[in-house]
Amino acid sequence: MTHYESLENLSIRQIMIFLTAVNTKSFSKTAKKLFMTQSMVSKNIASMENDLGIILFERNPQGIELTHSGEILYQDWKNLIPNMEQTLARAIAAQGERKQQIII
Repeated sequence: MTHYESLENLSIRQIMIFLTAVNTKSFSKTAKKLFMTQSMVSKNIASMENDLGIILFERNPQGIELTHSGEILYQDWKNLIPNMEQTLARAIAAQGERKQQIII
């Protein structure tokens, strides 16, 4: 399997769950923040780990901790969602500008 193939099944929602879990250091806190069950969070993270072929978190009674591989993904992905939101906002603004130009 190529690296691209491991990303094919990855969703933006899963990336959001991963990023939130990193920030909260807890699957249960992530679930509350994203209005999900803890089981849904755990299943999404496990699915990501399976699809990517890497372990993202070490699980322990005190919570979760990023693995070295998880840290690498986090460093590169932490701005992904904010960048997507900014890009969408610019695209929406551009569409609005175009509509105004057509009307005038």
